[in-house]
Amino acid sequence: MSIAVSSSCGKQCSLRKRRRYRELSSISLRLAKKDLLKASNVVEGVELEDDIDLIEGDIGKVGSRLHRTSARYQRAGDTIADALIDPEERLVYGKSEPQKQSSTSTFDVLEKFCRS
Repeated sequence: MSIAVSSSCGKQCSLRKRRRYRELSSISLRLAKKDLLKASNVVEGVELEDDIDLIEGDIGKVGSRLHRTSARYQRAGDTIADALIDPEERLVYGKSEPQKQSSTSTFDVLEKFCRS
């Protein structure tokens, strides 16, 4: 009888050991998955920060280009406004007579400027 009892105890002990091993392996697998998820979130966060830095740099470049362009068009607009003030009193270089310009050509210049 002692032989039968010891063999059944061995089977039960081995079942418990196997069950415990499976529980431990599933726990370690879950922990490994959590660690992997945390690591991937950190990597994604770093990538997003890099993307945000790139986007902020691009926005800065576009803003500076817009500022320069608006300044350039402001100067061009001032030039056109000066030409529109009194085009008939502008003198041609080297001549003492006033330059005769039709008002339609001045408006054509203004239209071209507004369309661009």
